[in-house]
Amino acid sequence: MRKLWKWWPLFLLITLTPAAYLLHPDGVITPALRAKGFRNFNILMISGTVGTIEMILWYIGWGGVRRQSTEWFREDVNFAKKIAGEIKREGYIDWIKIYFTRKYKILDEKAAKLIKGVKAGGYLGFFLLGCWPTPGPRVVGDFICGTSGWKGGFIILCIGNFIKTLYLVFAWDKVFDFFGQ
Repeated sequence: MRKLWKWWPLFLLITLTPAAYLLHPDGVITPALRAKGFRNFNILMISGTVGTIEMILWYIGWGGVRRQSTEWFREDVNFAKKIAGEIKREGYIDWIKIYFTRKYKILDEKAAKLIKGVKAGGYLGFFLLGCWPTPGPRVVGDFICGTSGWKGGFIILCIGNFIKTLYLVFAWDKVFDFFGQ
């Protein structure tokens, strides 16, 4: 059980991915609450809280993945050689660790390029990522903040996300008014 517990970041991200789309604050929760007749302030508080909790879980998950892959390298001196294919893997657990680390390494390399560009924009860049009305940029921001451990950028990202939720609550209000509901 203790060995299985080490995999919690991966389980969190695997669970969070479909849940994030099924319970999407802006595209699912906000219109559902609006259709049920909730007031805008209540919708904002519910959707904003769910969105912030979701972002915190993404941040924790990606940070855990970074720590876990670092731990695998510390645990097994030959782990880097196994990833490179110089040493044969030992069993299914090794195969999963190697596969996951290779995928994470590809994401991490792409993120390193993005980090330079986004961090060049500093806090304003992360605020704008949080305000972006589609989910993609915030996920990238969460990945960057989670893997790099940048708490300040993450807080600004969450503030931008909450402000985005604020204007989307009122945007849904206009959509419902347009269709007469």
